[in-house]
Amino acid sequence: EAQELAREAEYGFLPTLRPRVSFFRHEGLAQDTGGEFLDVEKQNTFLGAGADLTLDFGGTLFRALAARRLAEASSAGAEATRDGVALDVIEGYVRLLVARDGVRIEAESVALARALLEFESSRRRLGAALEAEEMRARANLAEAEGRLATARGAAASASAALVRALHLDPQVSLAPVEEGLEPVEVPELDAGLPDLLARAFAKRPELEEATKRIEAAEEELSGARVGPLLPRLRLGASYGAFGENPGSLEDQEVYLAAVEWDLGAALFPAKDAARSRFRQARLALSAAKDAVAEETVRAREEGRAARDRLAAAEARLIAAEEGLRLSDVRFRQGSGLLLQVLDAQSTLTRARRERAGAIAELNLARFRLLHATGELREGG
Repeated sequence: EAQELAREAEYGFLPTLRPRVSFFRHEGLAQDTGGEFLDVEKQNTFLGAGADLTLDFGGTLFRALAARRLAEASSAGAEATRDGVALDVIEGYVRLLVARDGVRIEAESVALARALLEFESSRRRLGAALEAEEMRARANLAEAEGRLATARGAAASASAALVRALHLDPQVSLAPVEEGLEPVEVPELDAGLPDLLARAFAKRPELEEATKRIEAAEEELSGARVGPLLPRLRLGASYGAFGENPGSLEDQEVYLAAVEWDLGAALFPAKDAARSRFRQARLALSAAKDAVAEETVRAREEGRAARDRLAAAEARLIAAEEGLRLSDVRFRQGSGLLLQVLDAQSTLTRARRERAGAIAELNLARFRLLHATGELREGG
């Protein structure tokens, strides 16, 4: 729409062609140039065309310039929208990865619980375990199977959300190409904040949009200030056949040239309104810069926190795996308790979930930081 408005404003510099066919007839009183009223009967016919051109140097020129700036602002705004949609899709895909990884984690938890139940059942048959312990292991398996069902539902929901974001057939079910979540390198997290902000201020399309709107408002203000001082040039020409009736038409040529100015009290409120729009545009740019700066800082700090969280989760996972191994060995040797194994399995499952969540946050931090600095498409 903005592009069309810009072209419409530029077309104001082109003449307008007006084909015309007219018939006029007058019967009754008419007043002559001396003031006398006469009873007259007259008529005329015209067949031809005319061309009119109005060059409003104070209006058309500045309107065209402002419309062009608004068209550029609209283009930048569309680019910002595309970047936002791309980030939403990326986040949806990472959520799908997390959900599918959650299915894998819970499936492994079910496998551990089933193996423990089989071992406890064999001990029960040999009389080395109490029935209550077997029931506890069976309840643990049921609980793990319930979590697996919940994880599968979450994966289906994540798939449906991504299908909607991509505007695909609702019957489509998406599955990630990757087998699991793996952390990516995010060198931007170690970049200096002034450098990140400078990149964001230079590349974010939202800021370009706000800047172009300032330029458009400035053109409108210039038009309100200077426009009344510039003339409006009107040019016109018509050619056709003119006469009393269609049977007595003769050639007629008419030319018009005029220079006009618009001077009136309405010029002052128009100037005030243009000045107000200019101030509002500048405030909008300032607000957009603040929002971009906040997003950049937040993405950087959240990414750093996710990186630290991942390091802690990796250490926790190693300890949880070793803890389960030791508990399982002691239990099978008869020196450990079933509850110790169950607790170790729960700890391992939580550690796996924590690692998956930290990886997801770190990977998302990369894309969020690229979006914040206006480099999402460059960084892939």
